[in-house]
Parts: sequence; C-alpha cells; structure tokens
Amino acid sequence: MHILQTEVSHLLRTDCRGRKLGVVTFHSHSQSISVECNVDHAPTTTLREYLMDEALRQLGRMPEFRLNPRKITFAPQAWATSASMAA
Repeated sequence: MHILQTEVSHLLRTDCRGRKLGVVTFHSHSQSISVECNVDHAPTTTLREYLMDEALRQLGRMPEFRLNPRKITFAPQAWATSASMAA
C-alpha cells in the first residue's frame, strides 16, 4: 500500500486523565484504511504525530502487513496532510 494522504479526525478527550481518541485514515489510489487510536498524549510530540505512530503500530500488527512490513510506503506529502487536526 503506497499511502498518498493521511487524515486525522474525530478527536475527543476520553477521560479526566487526558487520554485522547482519534481516527487516523491512510489513503492510497485504490483503498483507505481507518484506524481508531486511544492514546495518552506524549508532550514531546504533537498529538497528530503520536496518533500517527499509534496507527502505524496497529497496522504493523494486522496480518496483511505483519507478514510483509515493506508493503507500506509513503508519498513525501503524506505526512504533511490532515483534514481536521489541530496540533
């Protein structure tokens, strides 16, 4: 899957400890994959970066990608795109 665009959306604060819920969507020419992420925001990164890292971790555990980790590639502009995300 060659990812052309990424989108982070549906941001919610889920509890009083500050956990965040967001949906990361990876778009390619032929398909899109959405991953729901529930994370503690790490202050050393932006929330968007942290959600993207968690989504990639989850993708790596899916059988279709776990057996061939090189199946996921990114276009240079893919990391810079986001539809509804505030850092």
